[in-house]
Amino acid sequence: MSHDPEFLLSLRLIPTHLLRYLPEKIPPPDGTQKGSIRQILNMRKEAKFNRCRFRSKARMKLFERSGDYSHSAPGHVCEQCRCKSSAGMGTRGDFYGLGVETGHLGVGPCANCQRSHHIRPGLIIRNADTEVRLLQQYGVAEMTGEYAEELATREAGLAIRDEKVRADMELVVDELEKFKKMTDKENPDFAAPTEYVMGQLADASDMTILNAKLDIAKTLSKIRGDAFKLSEDQYIHVNELLKRAPAVQNAVRDVLQLVEEMVIAKHVRGVDTDIVKTPTEHAFDLFVQKWKSIFSDMKTGRRSTK
Repeated sequence: MSHDPEFLLSLRLIPTHLLRYLPEKIPPPDGTQKGSIRQILNMRKEAKFNRCRFRSKARMKLFERSGDYSHSAPGHVCEQCRCKSSAGMGTRGDFYGLGVETGHLGVGPCANCQRSHHIRPGLIIRNADTEVRLLQQYGVAEMTGEYAEELATREAGLAIRDEKVRADMELVVDELEKFKKMTDKENPDFAAPTEYVMGQLADASDMTILNAKLDIAKTLSKIRGDAFKLSEDQYIHVNELLKRAPAVQNAVRDVLQLVEEMVIAKHVRGVDTDIVKTPTEHAFDLFVQKWKSIFSDMKTGRRSTK
């Protein structure tokens, strides 16, 4: 490849080992360029870029120095040894058409991992283009283990809160039932209720007891009725599901085809990729994105007119 600076500055990705041939060091992308990249990648404003998917060799060596070789196996990547840099961080080249400062920030391996893993520029560009298309179509979907745990904790908290509400309601029902029985004169545990009449405490009149029983009956009826009611955001019309069935079928077919293509590429053609996950894991991530896209406009509580 030519070392001519003008030629290098025209590339979508300048190989890291050729950056030294440029007359000046290229600065990192500015805030405006980062904002434009987020728009291109269908990201929210100020959202963080995905992390580089490669294993950090520096972190691997730290583990090895401490006697831990569980992160040294070929192809191994986990949360502990995965690179902490943003995807494409430190790369240079006019990948997005926004200037050579951007490189392919937001997708693909960071510059350090490109050097340490000796990844060919052509392969990086090809996979970065694929990742851009996926992000544009399905949005940023990476969920860390910590975030998943946080969501699980929130959902468990909601379930516990609902159980407490139900327990409190059952207590109210029990106490009302108990009072209702106590005011029944045929009940052996009958206890005459009292009320104030002209400032004096006296036995309650039959009319007072009758009105109290009517109020109790109404309250019990409402509580028991509410226990079987669903709020409008808790049910979905069956048509909302049926009309999405073809899209779900297509999504399943797409991810199965993706697994097949990845397996053929790796084991038949010998083509390696920068995707650190297994074909199954990568396909599942893609299916989750398709699923979210299919059901993102799900209507609850009423039949859709679309």
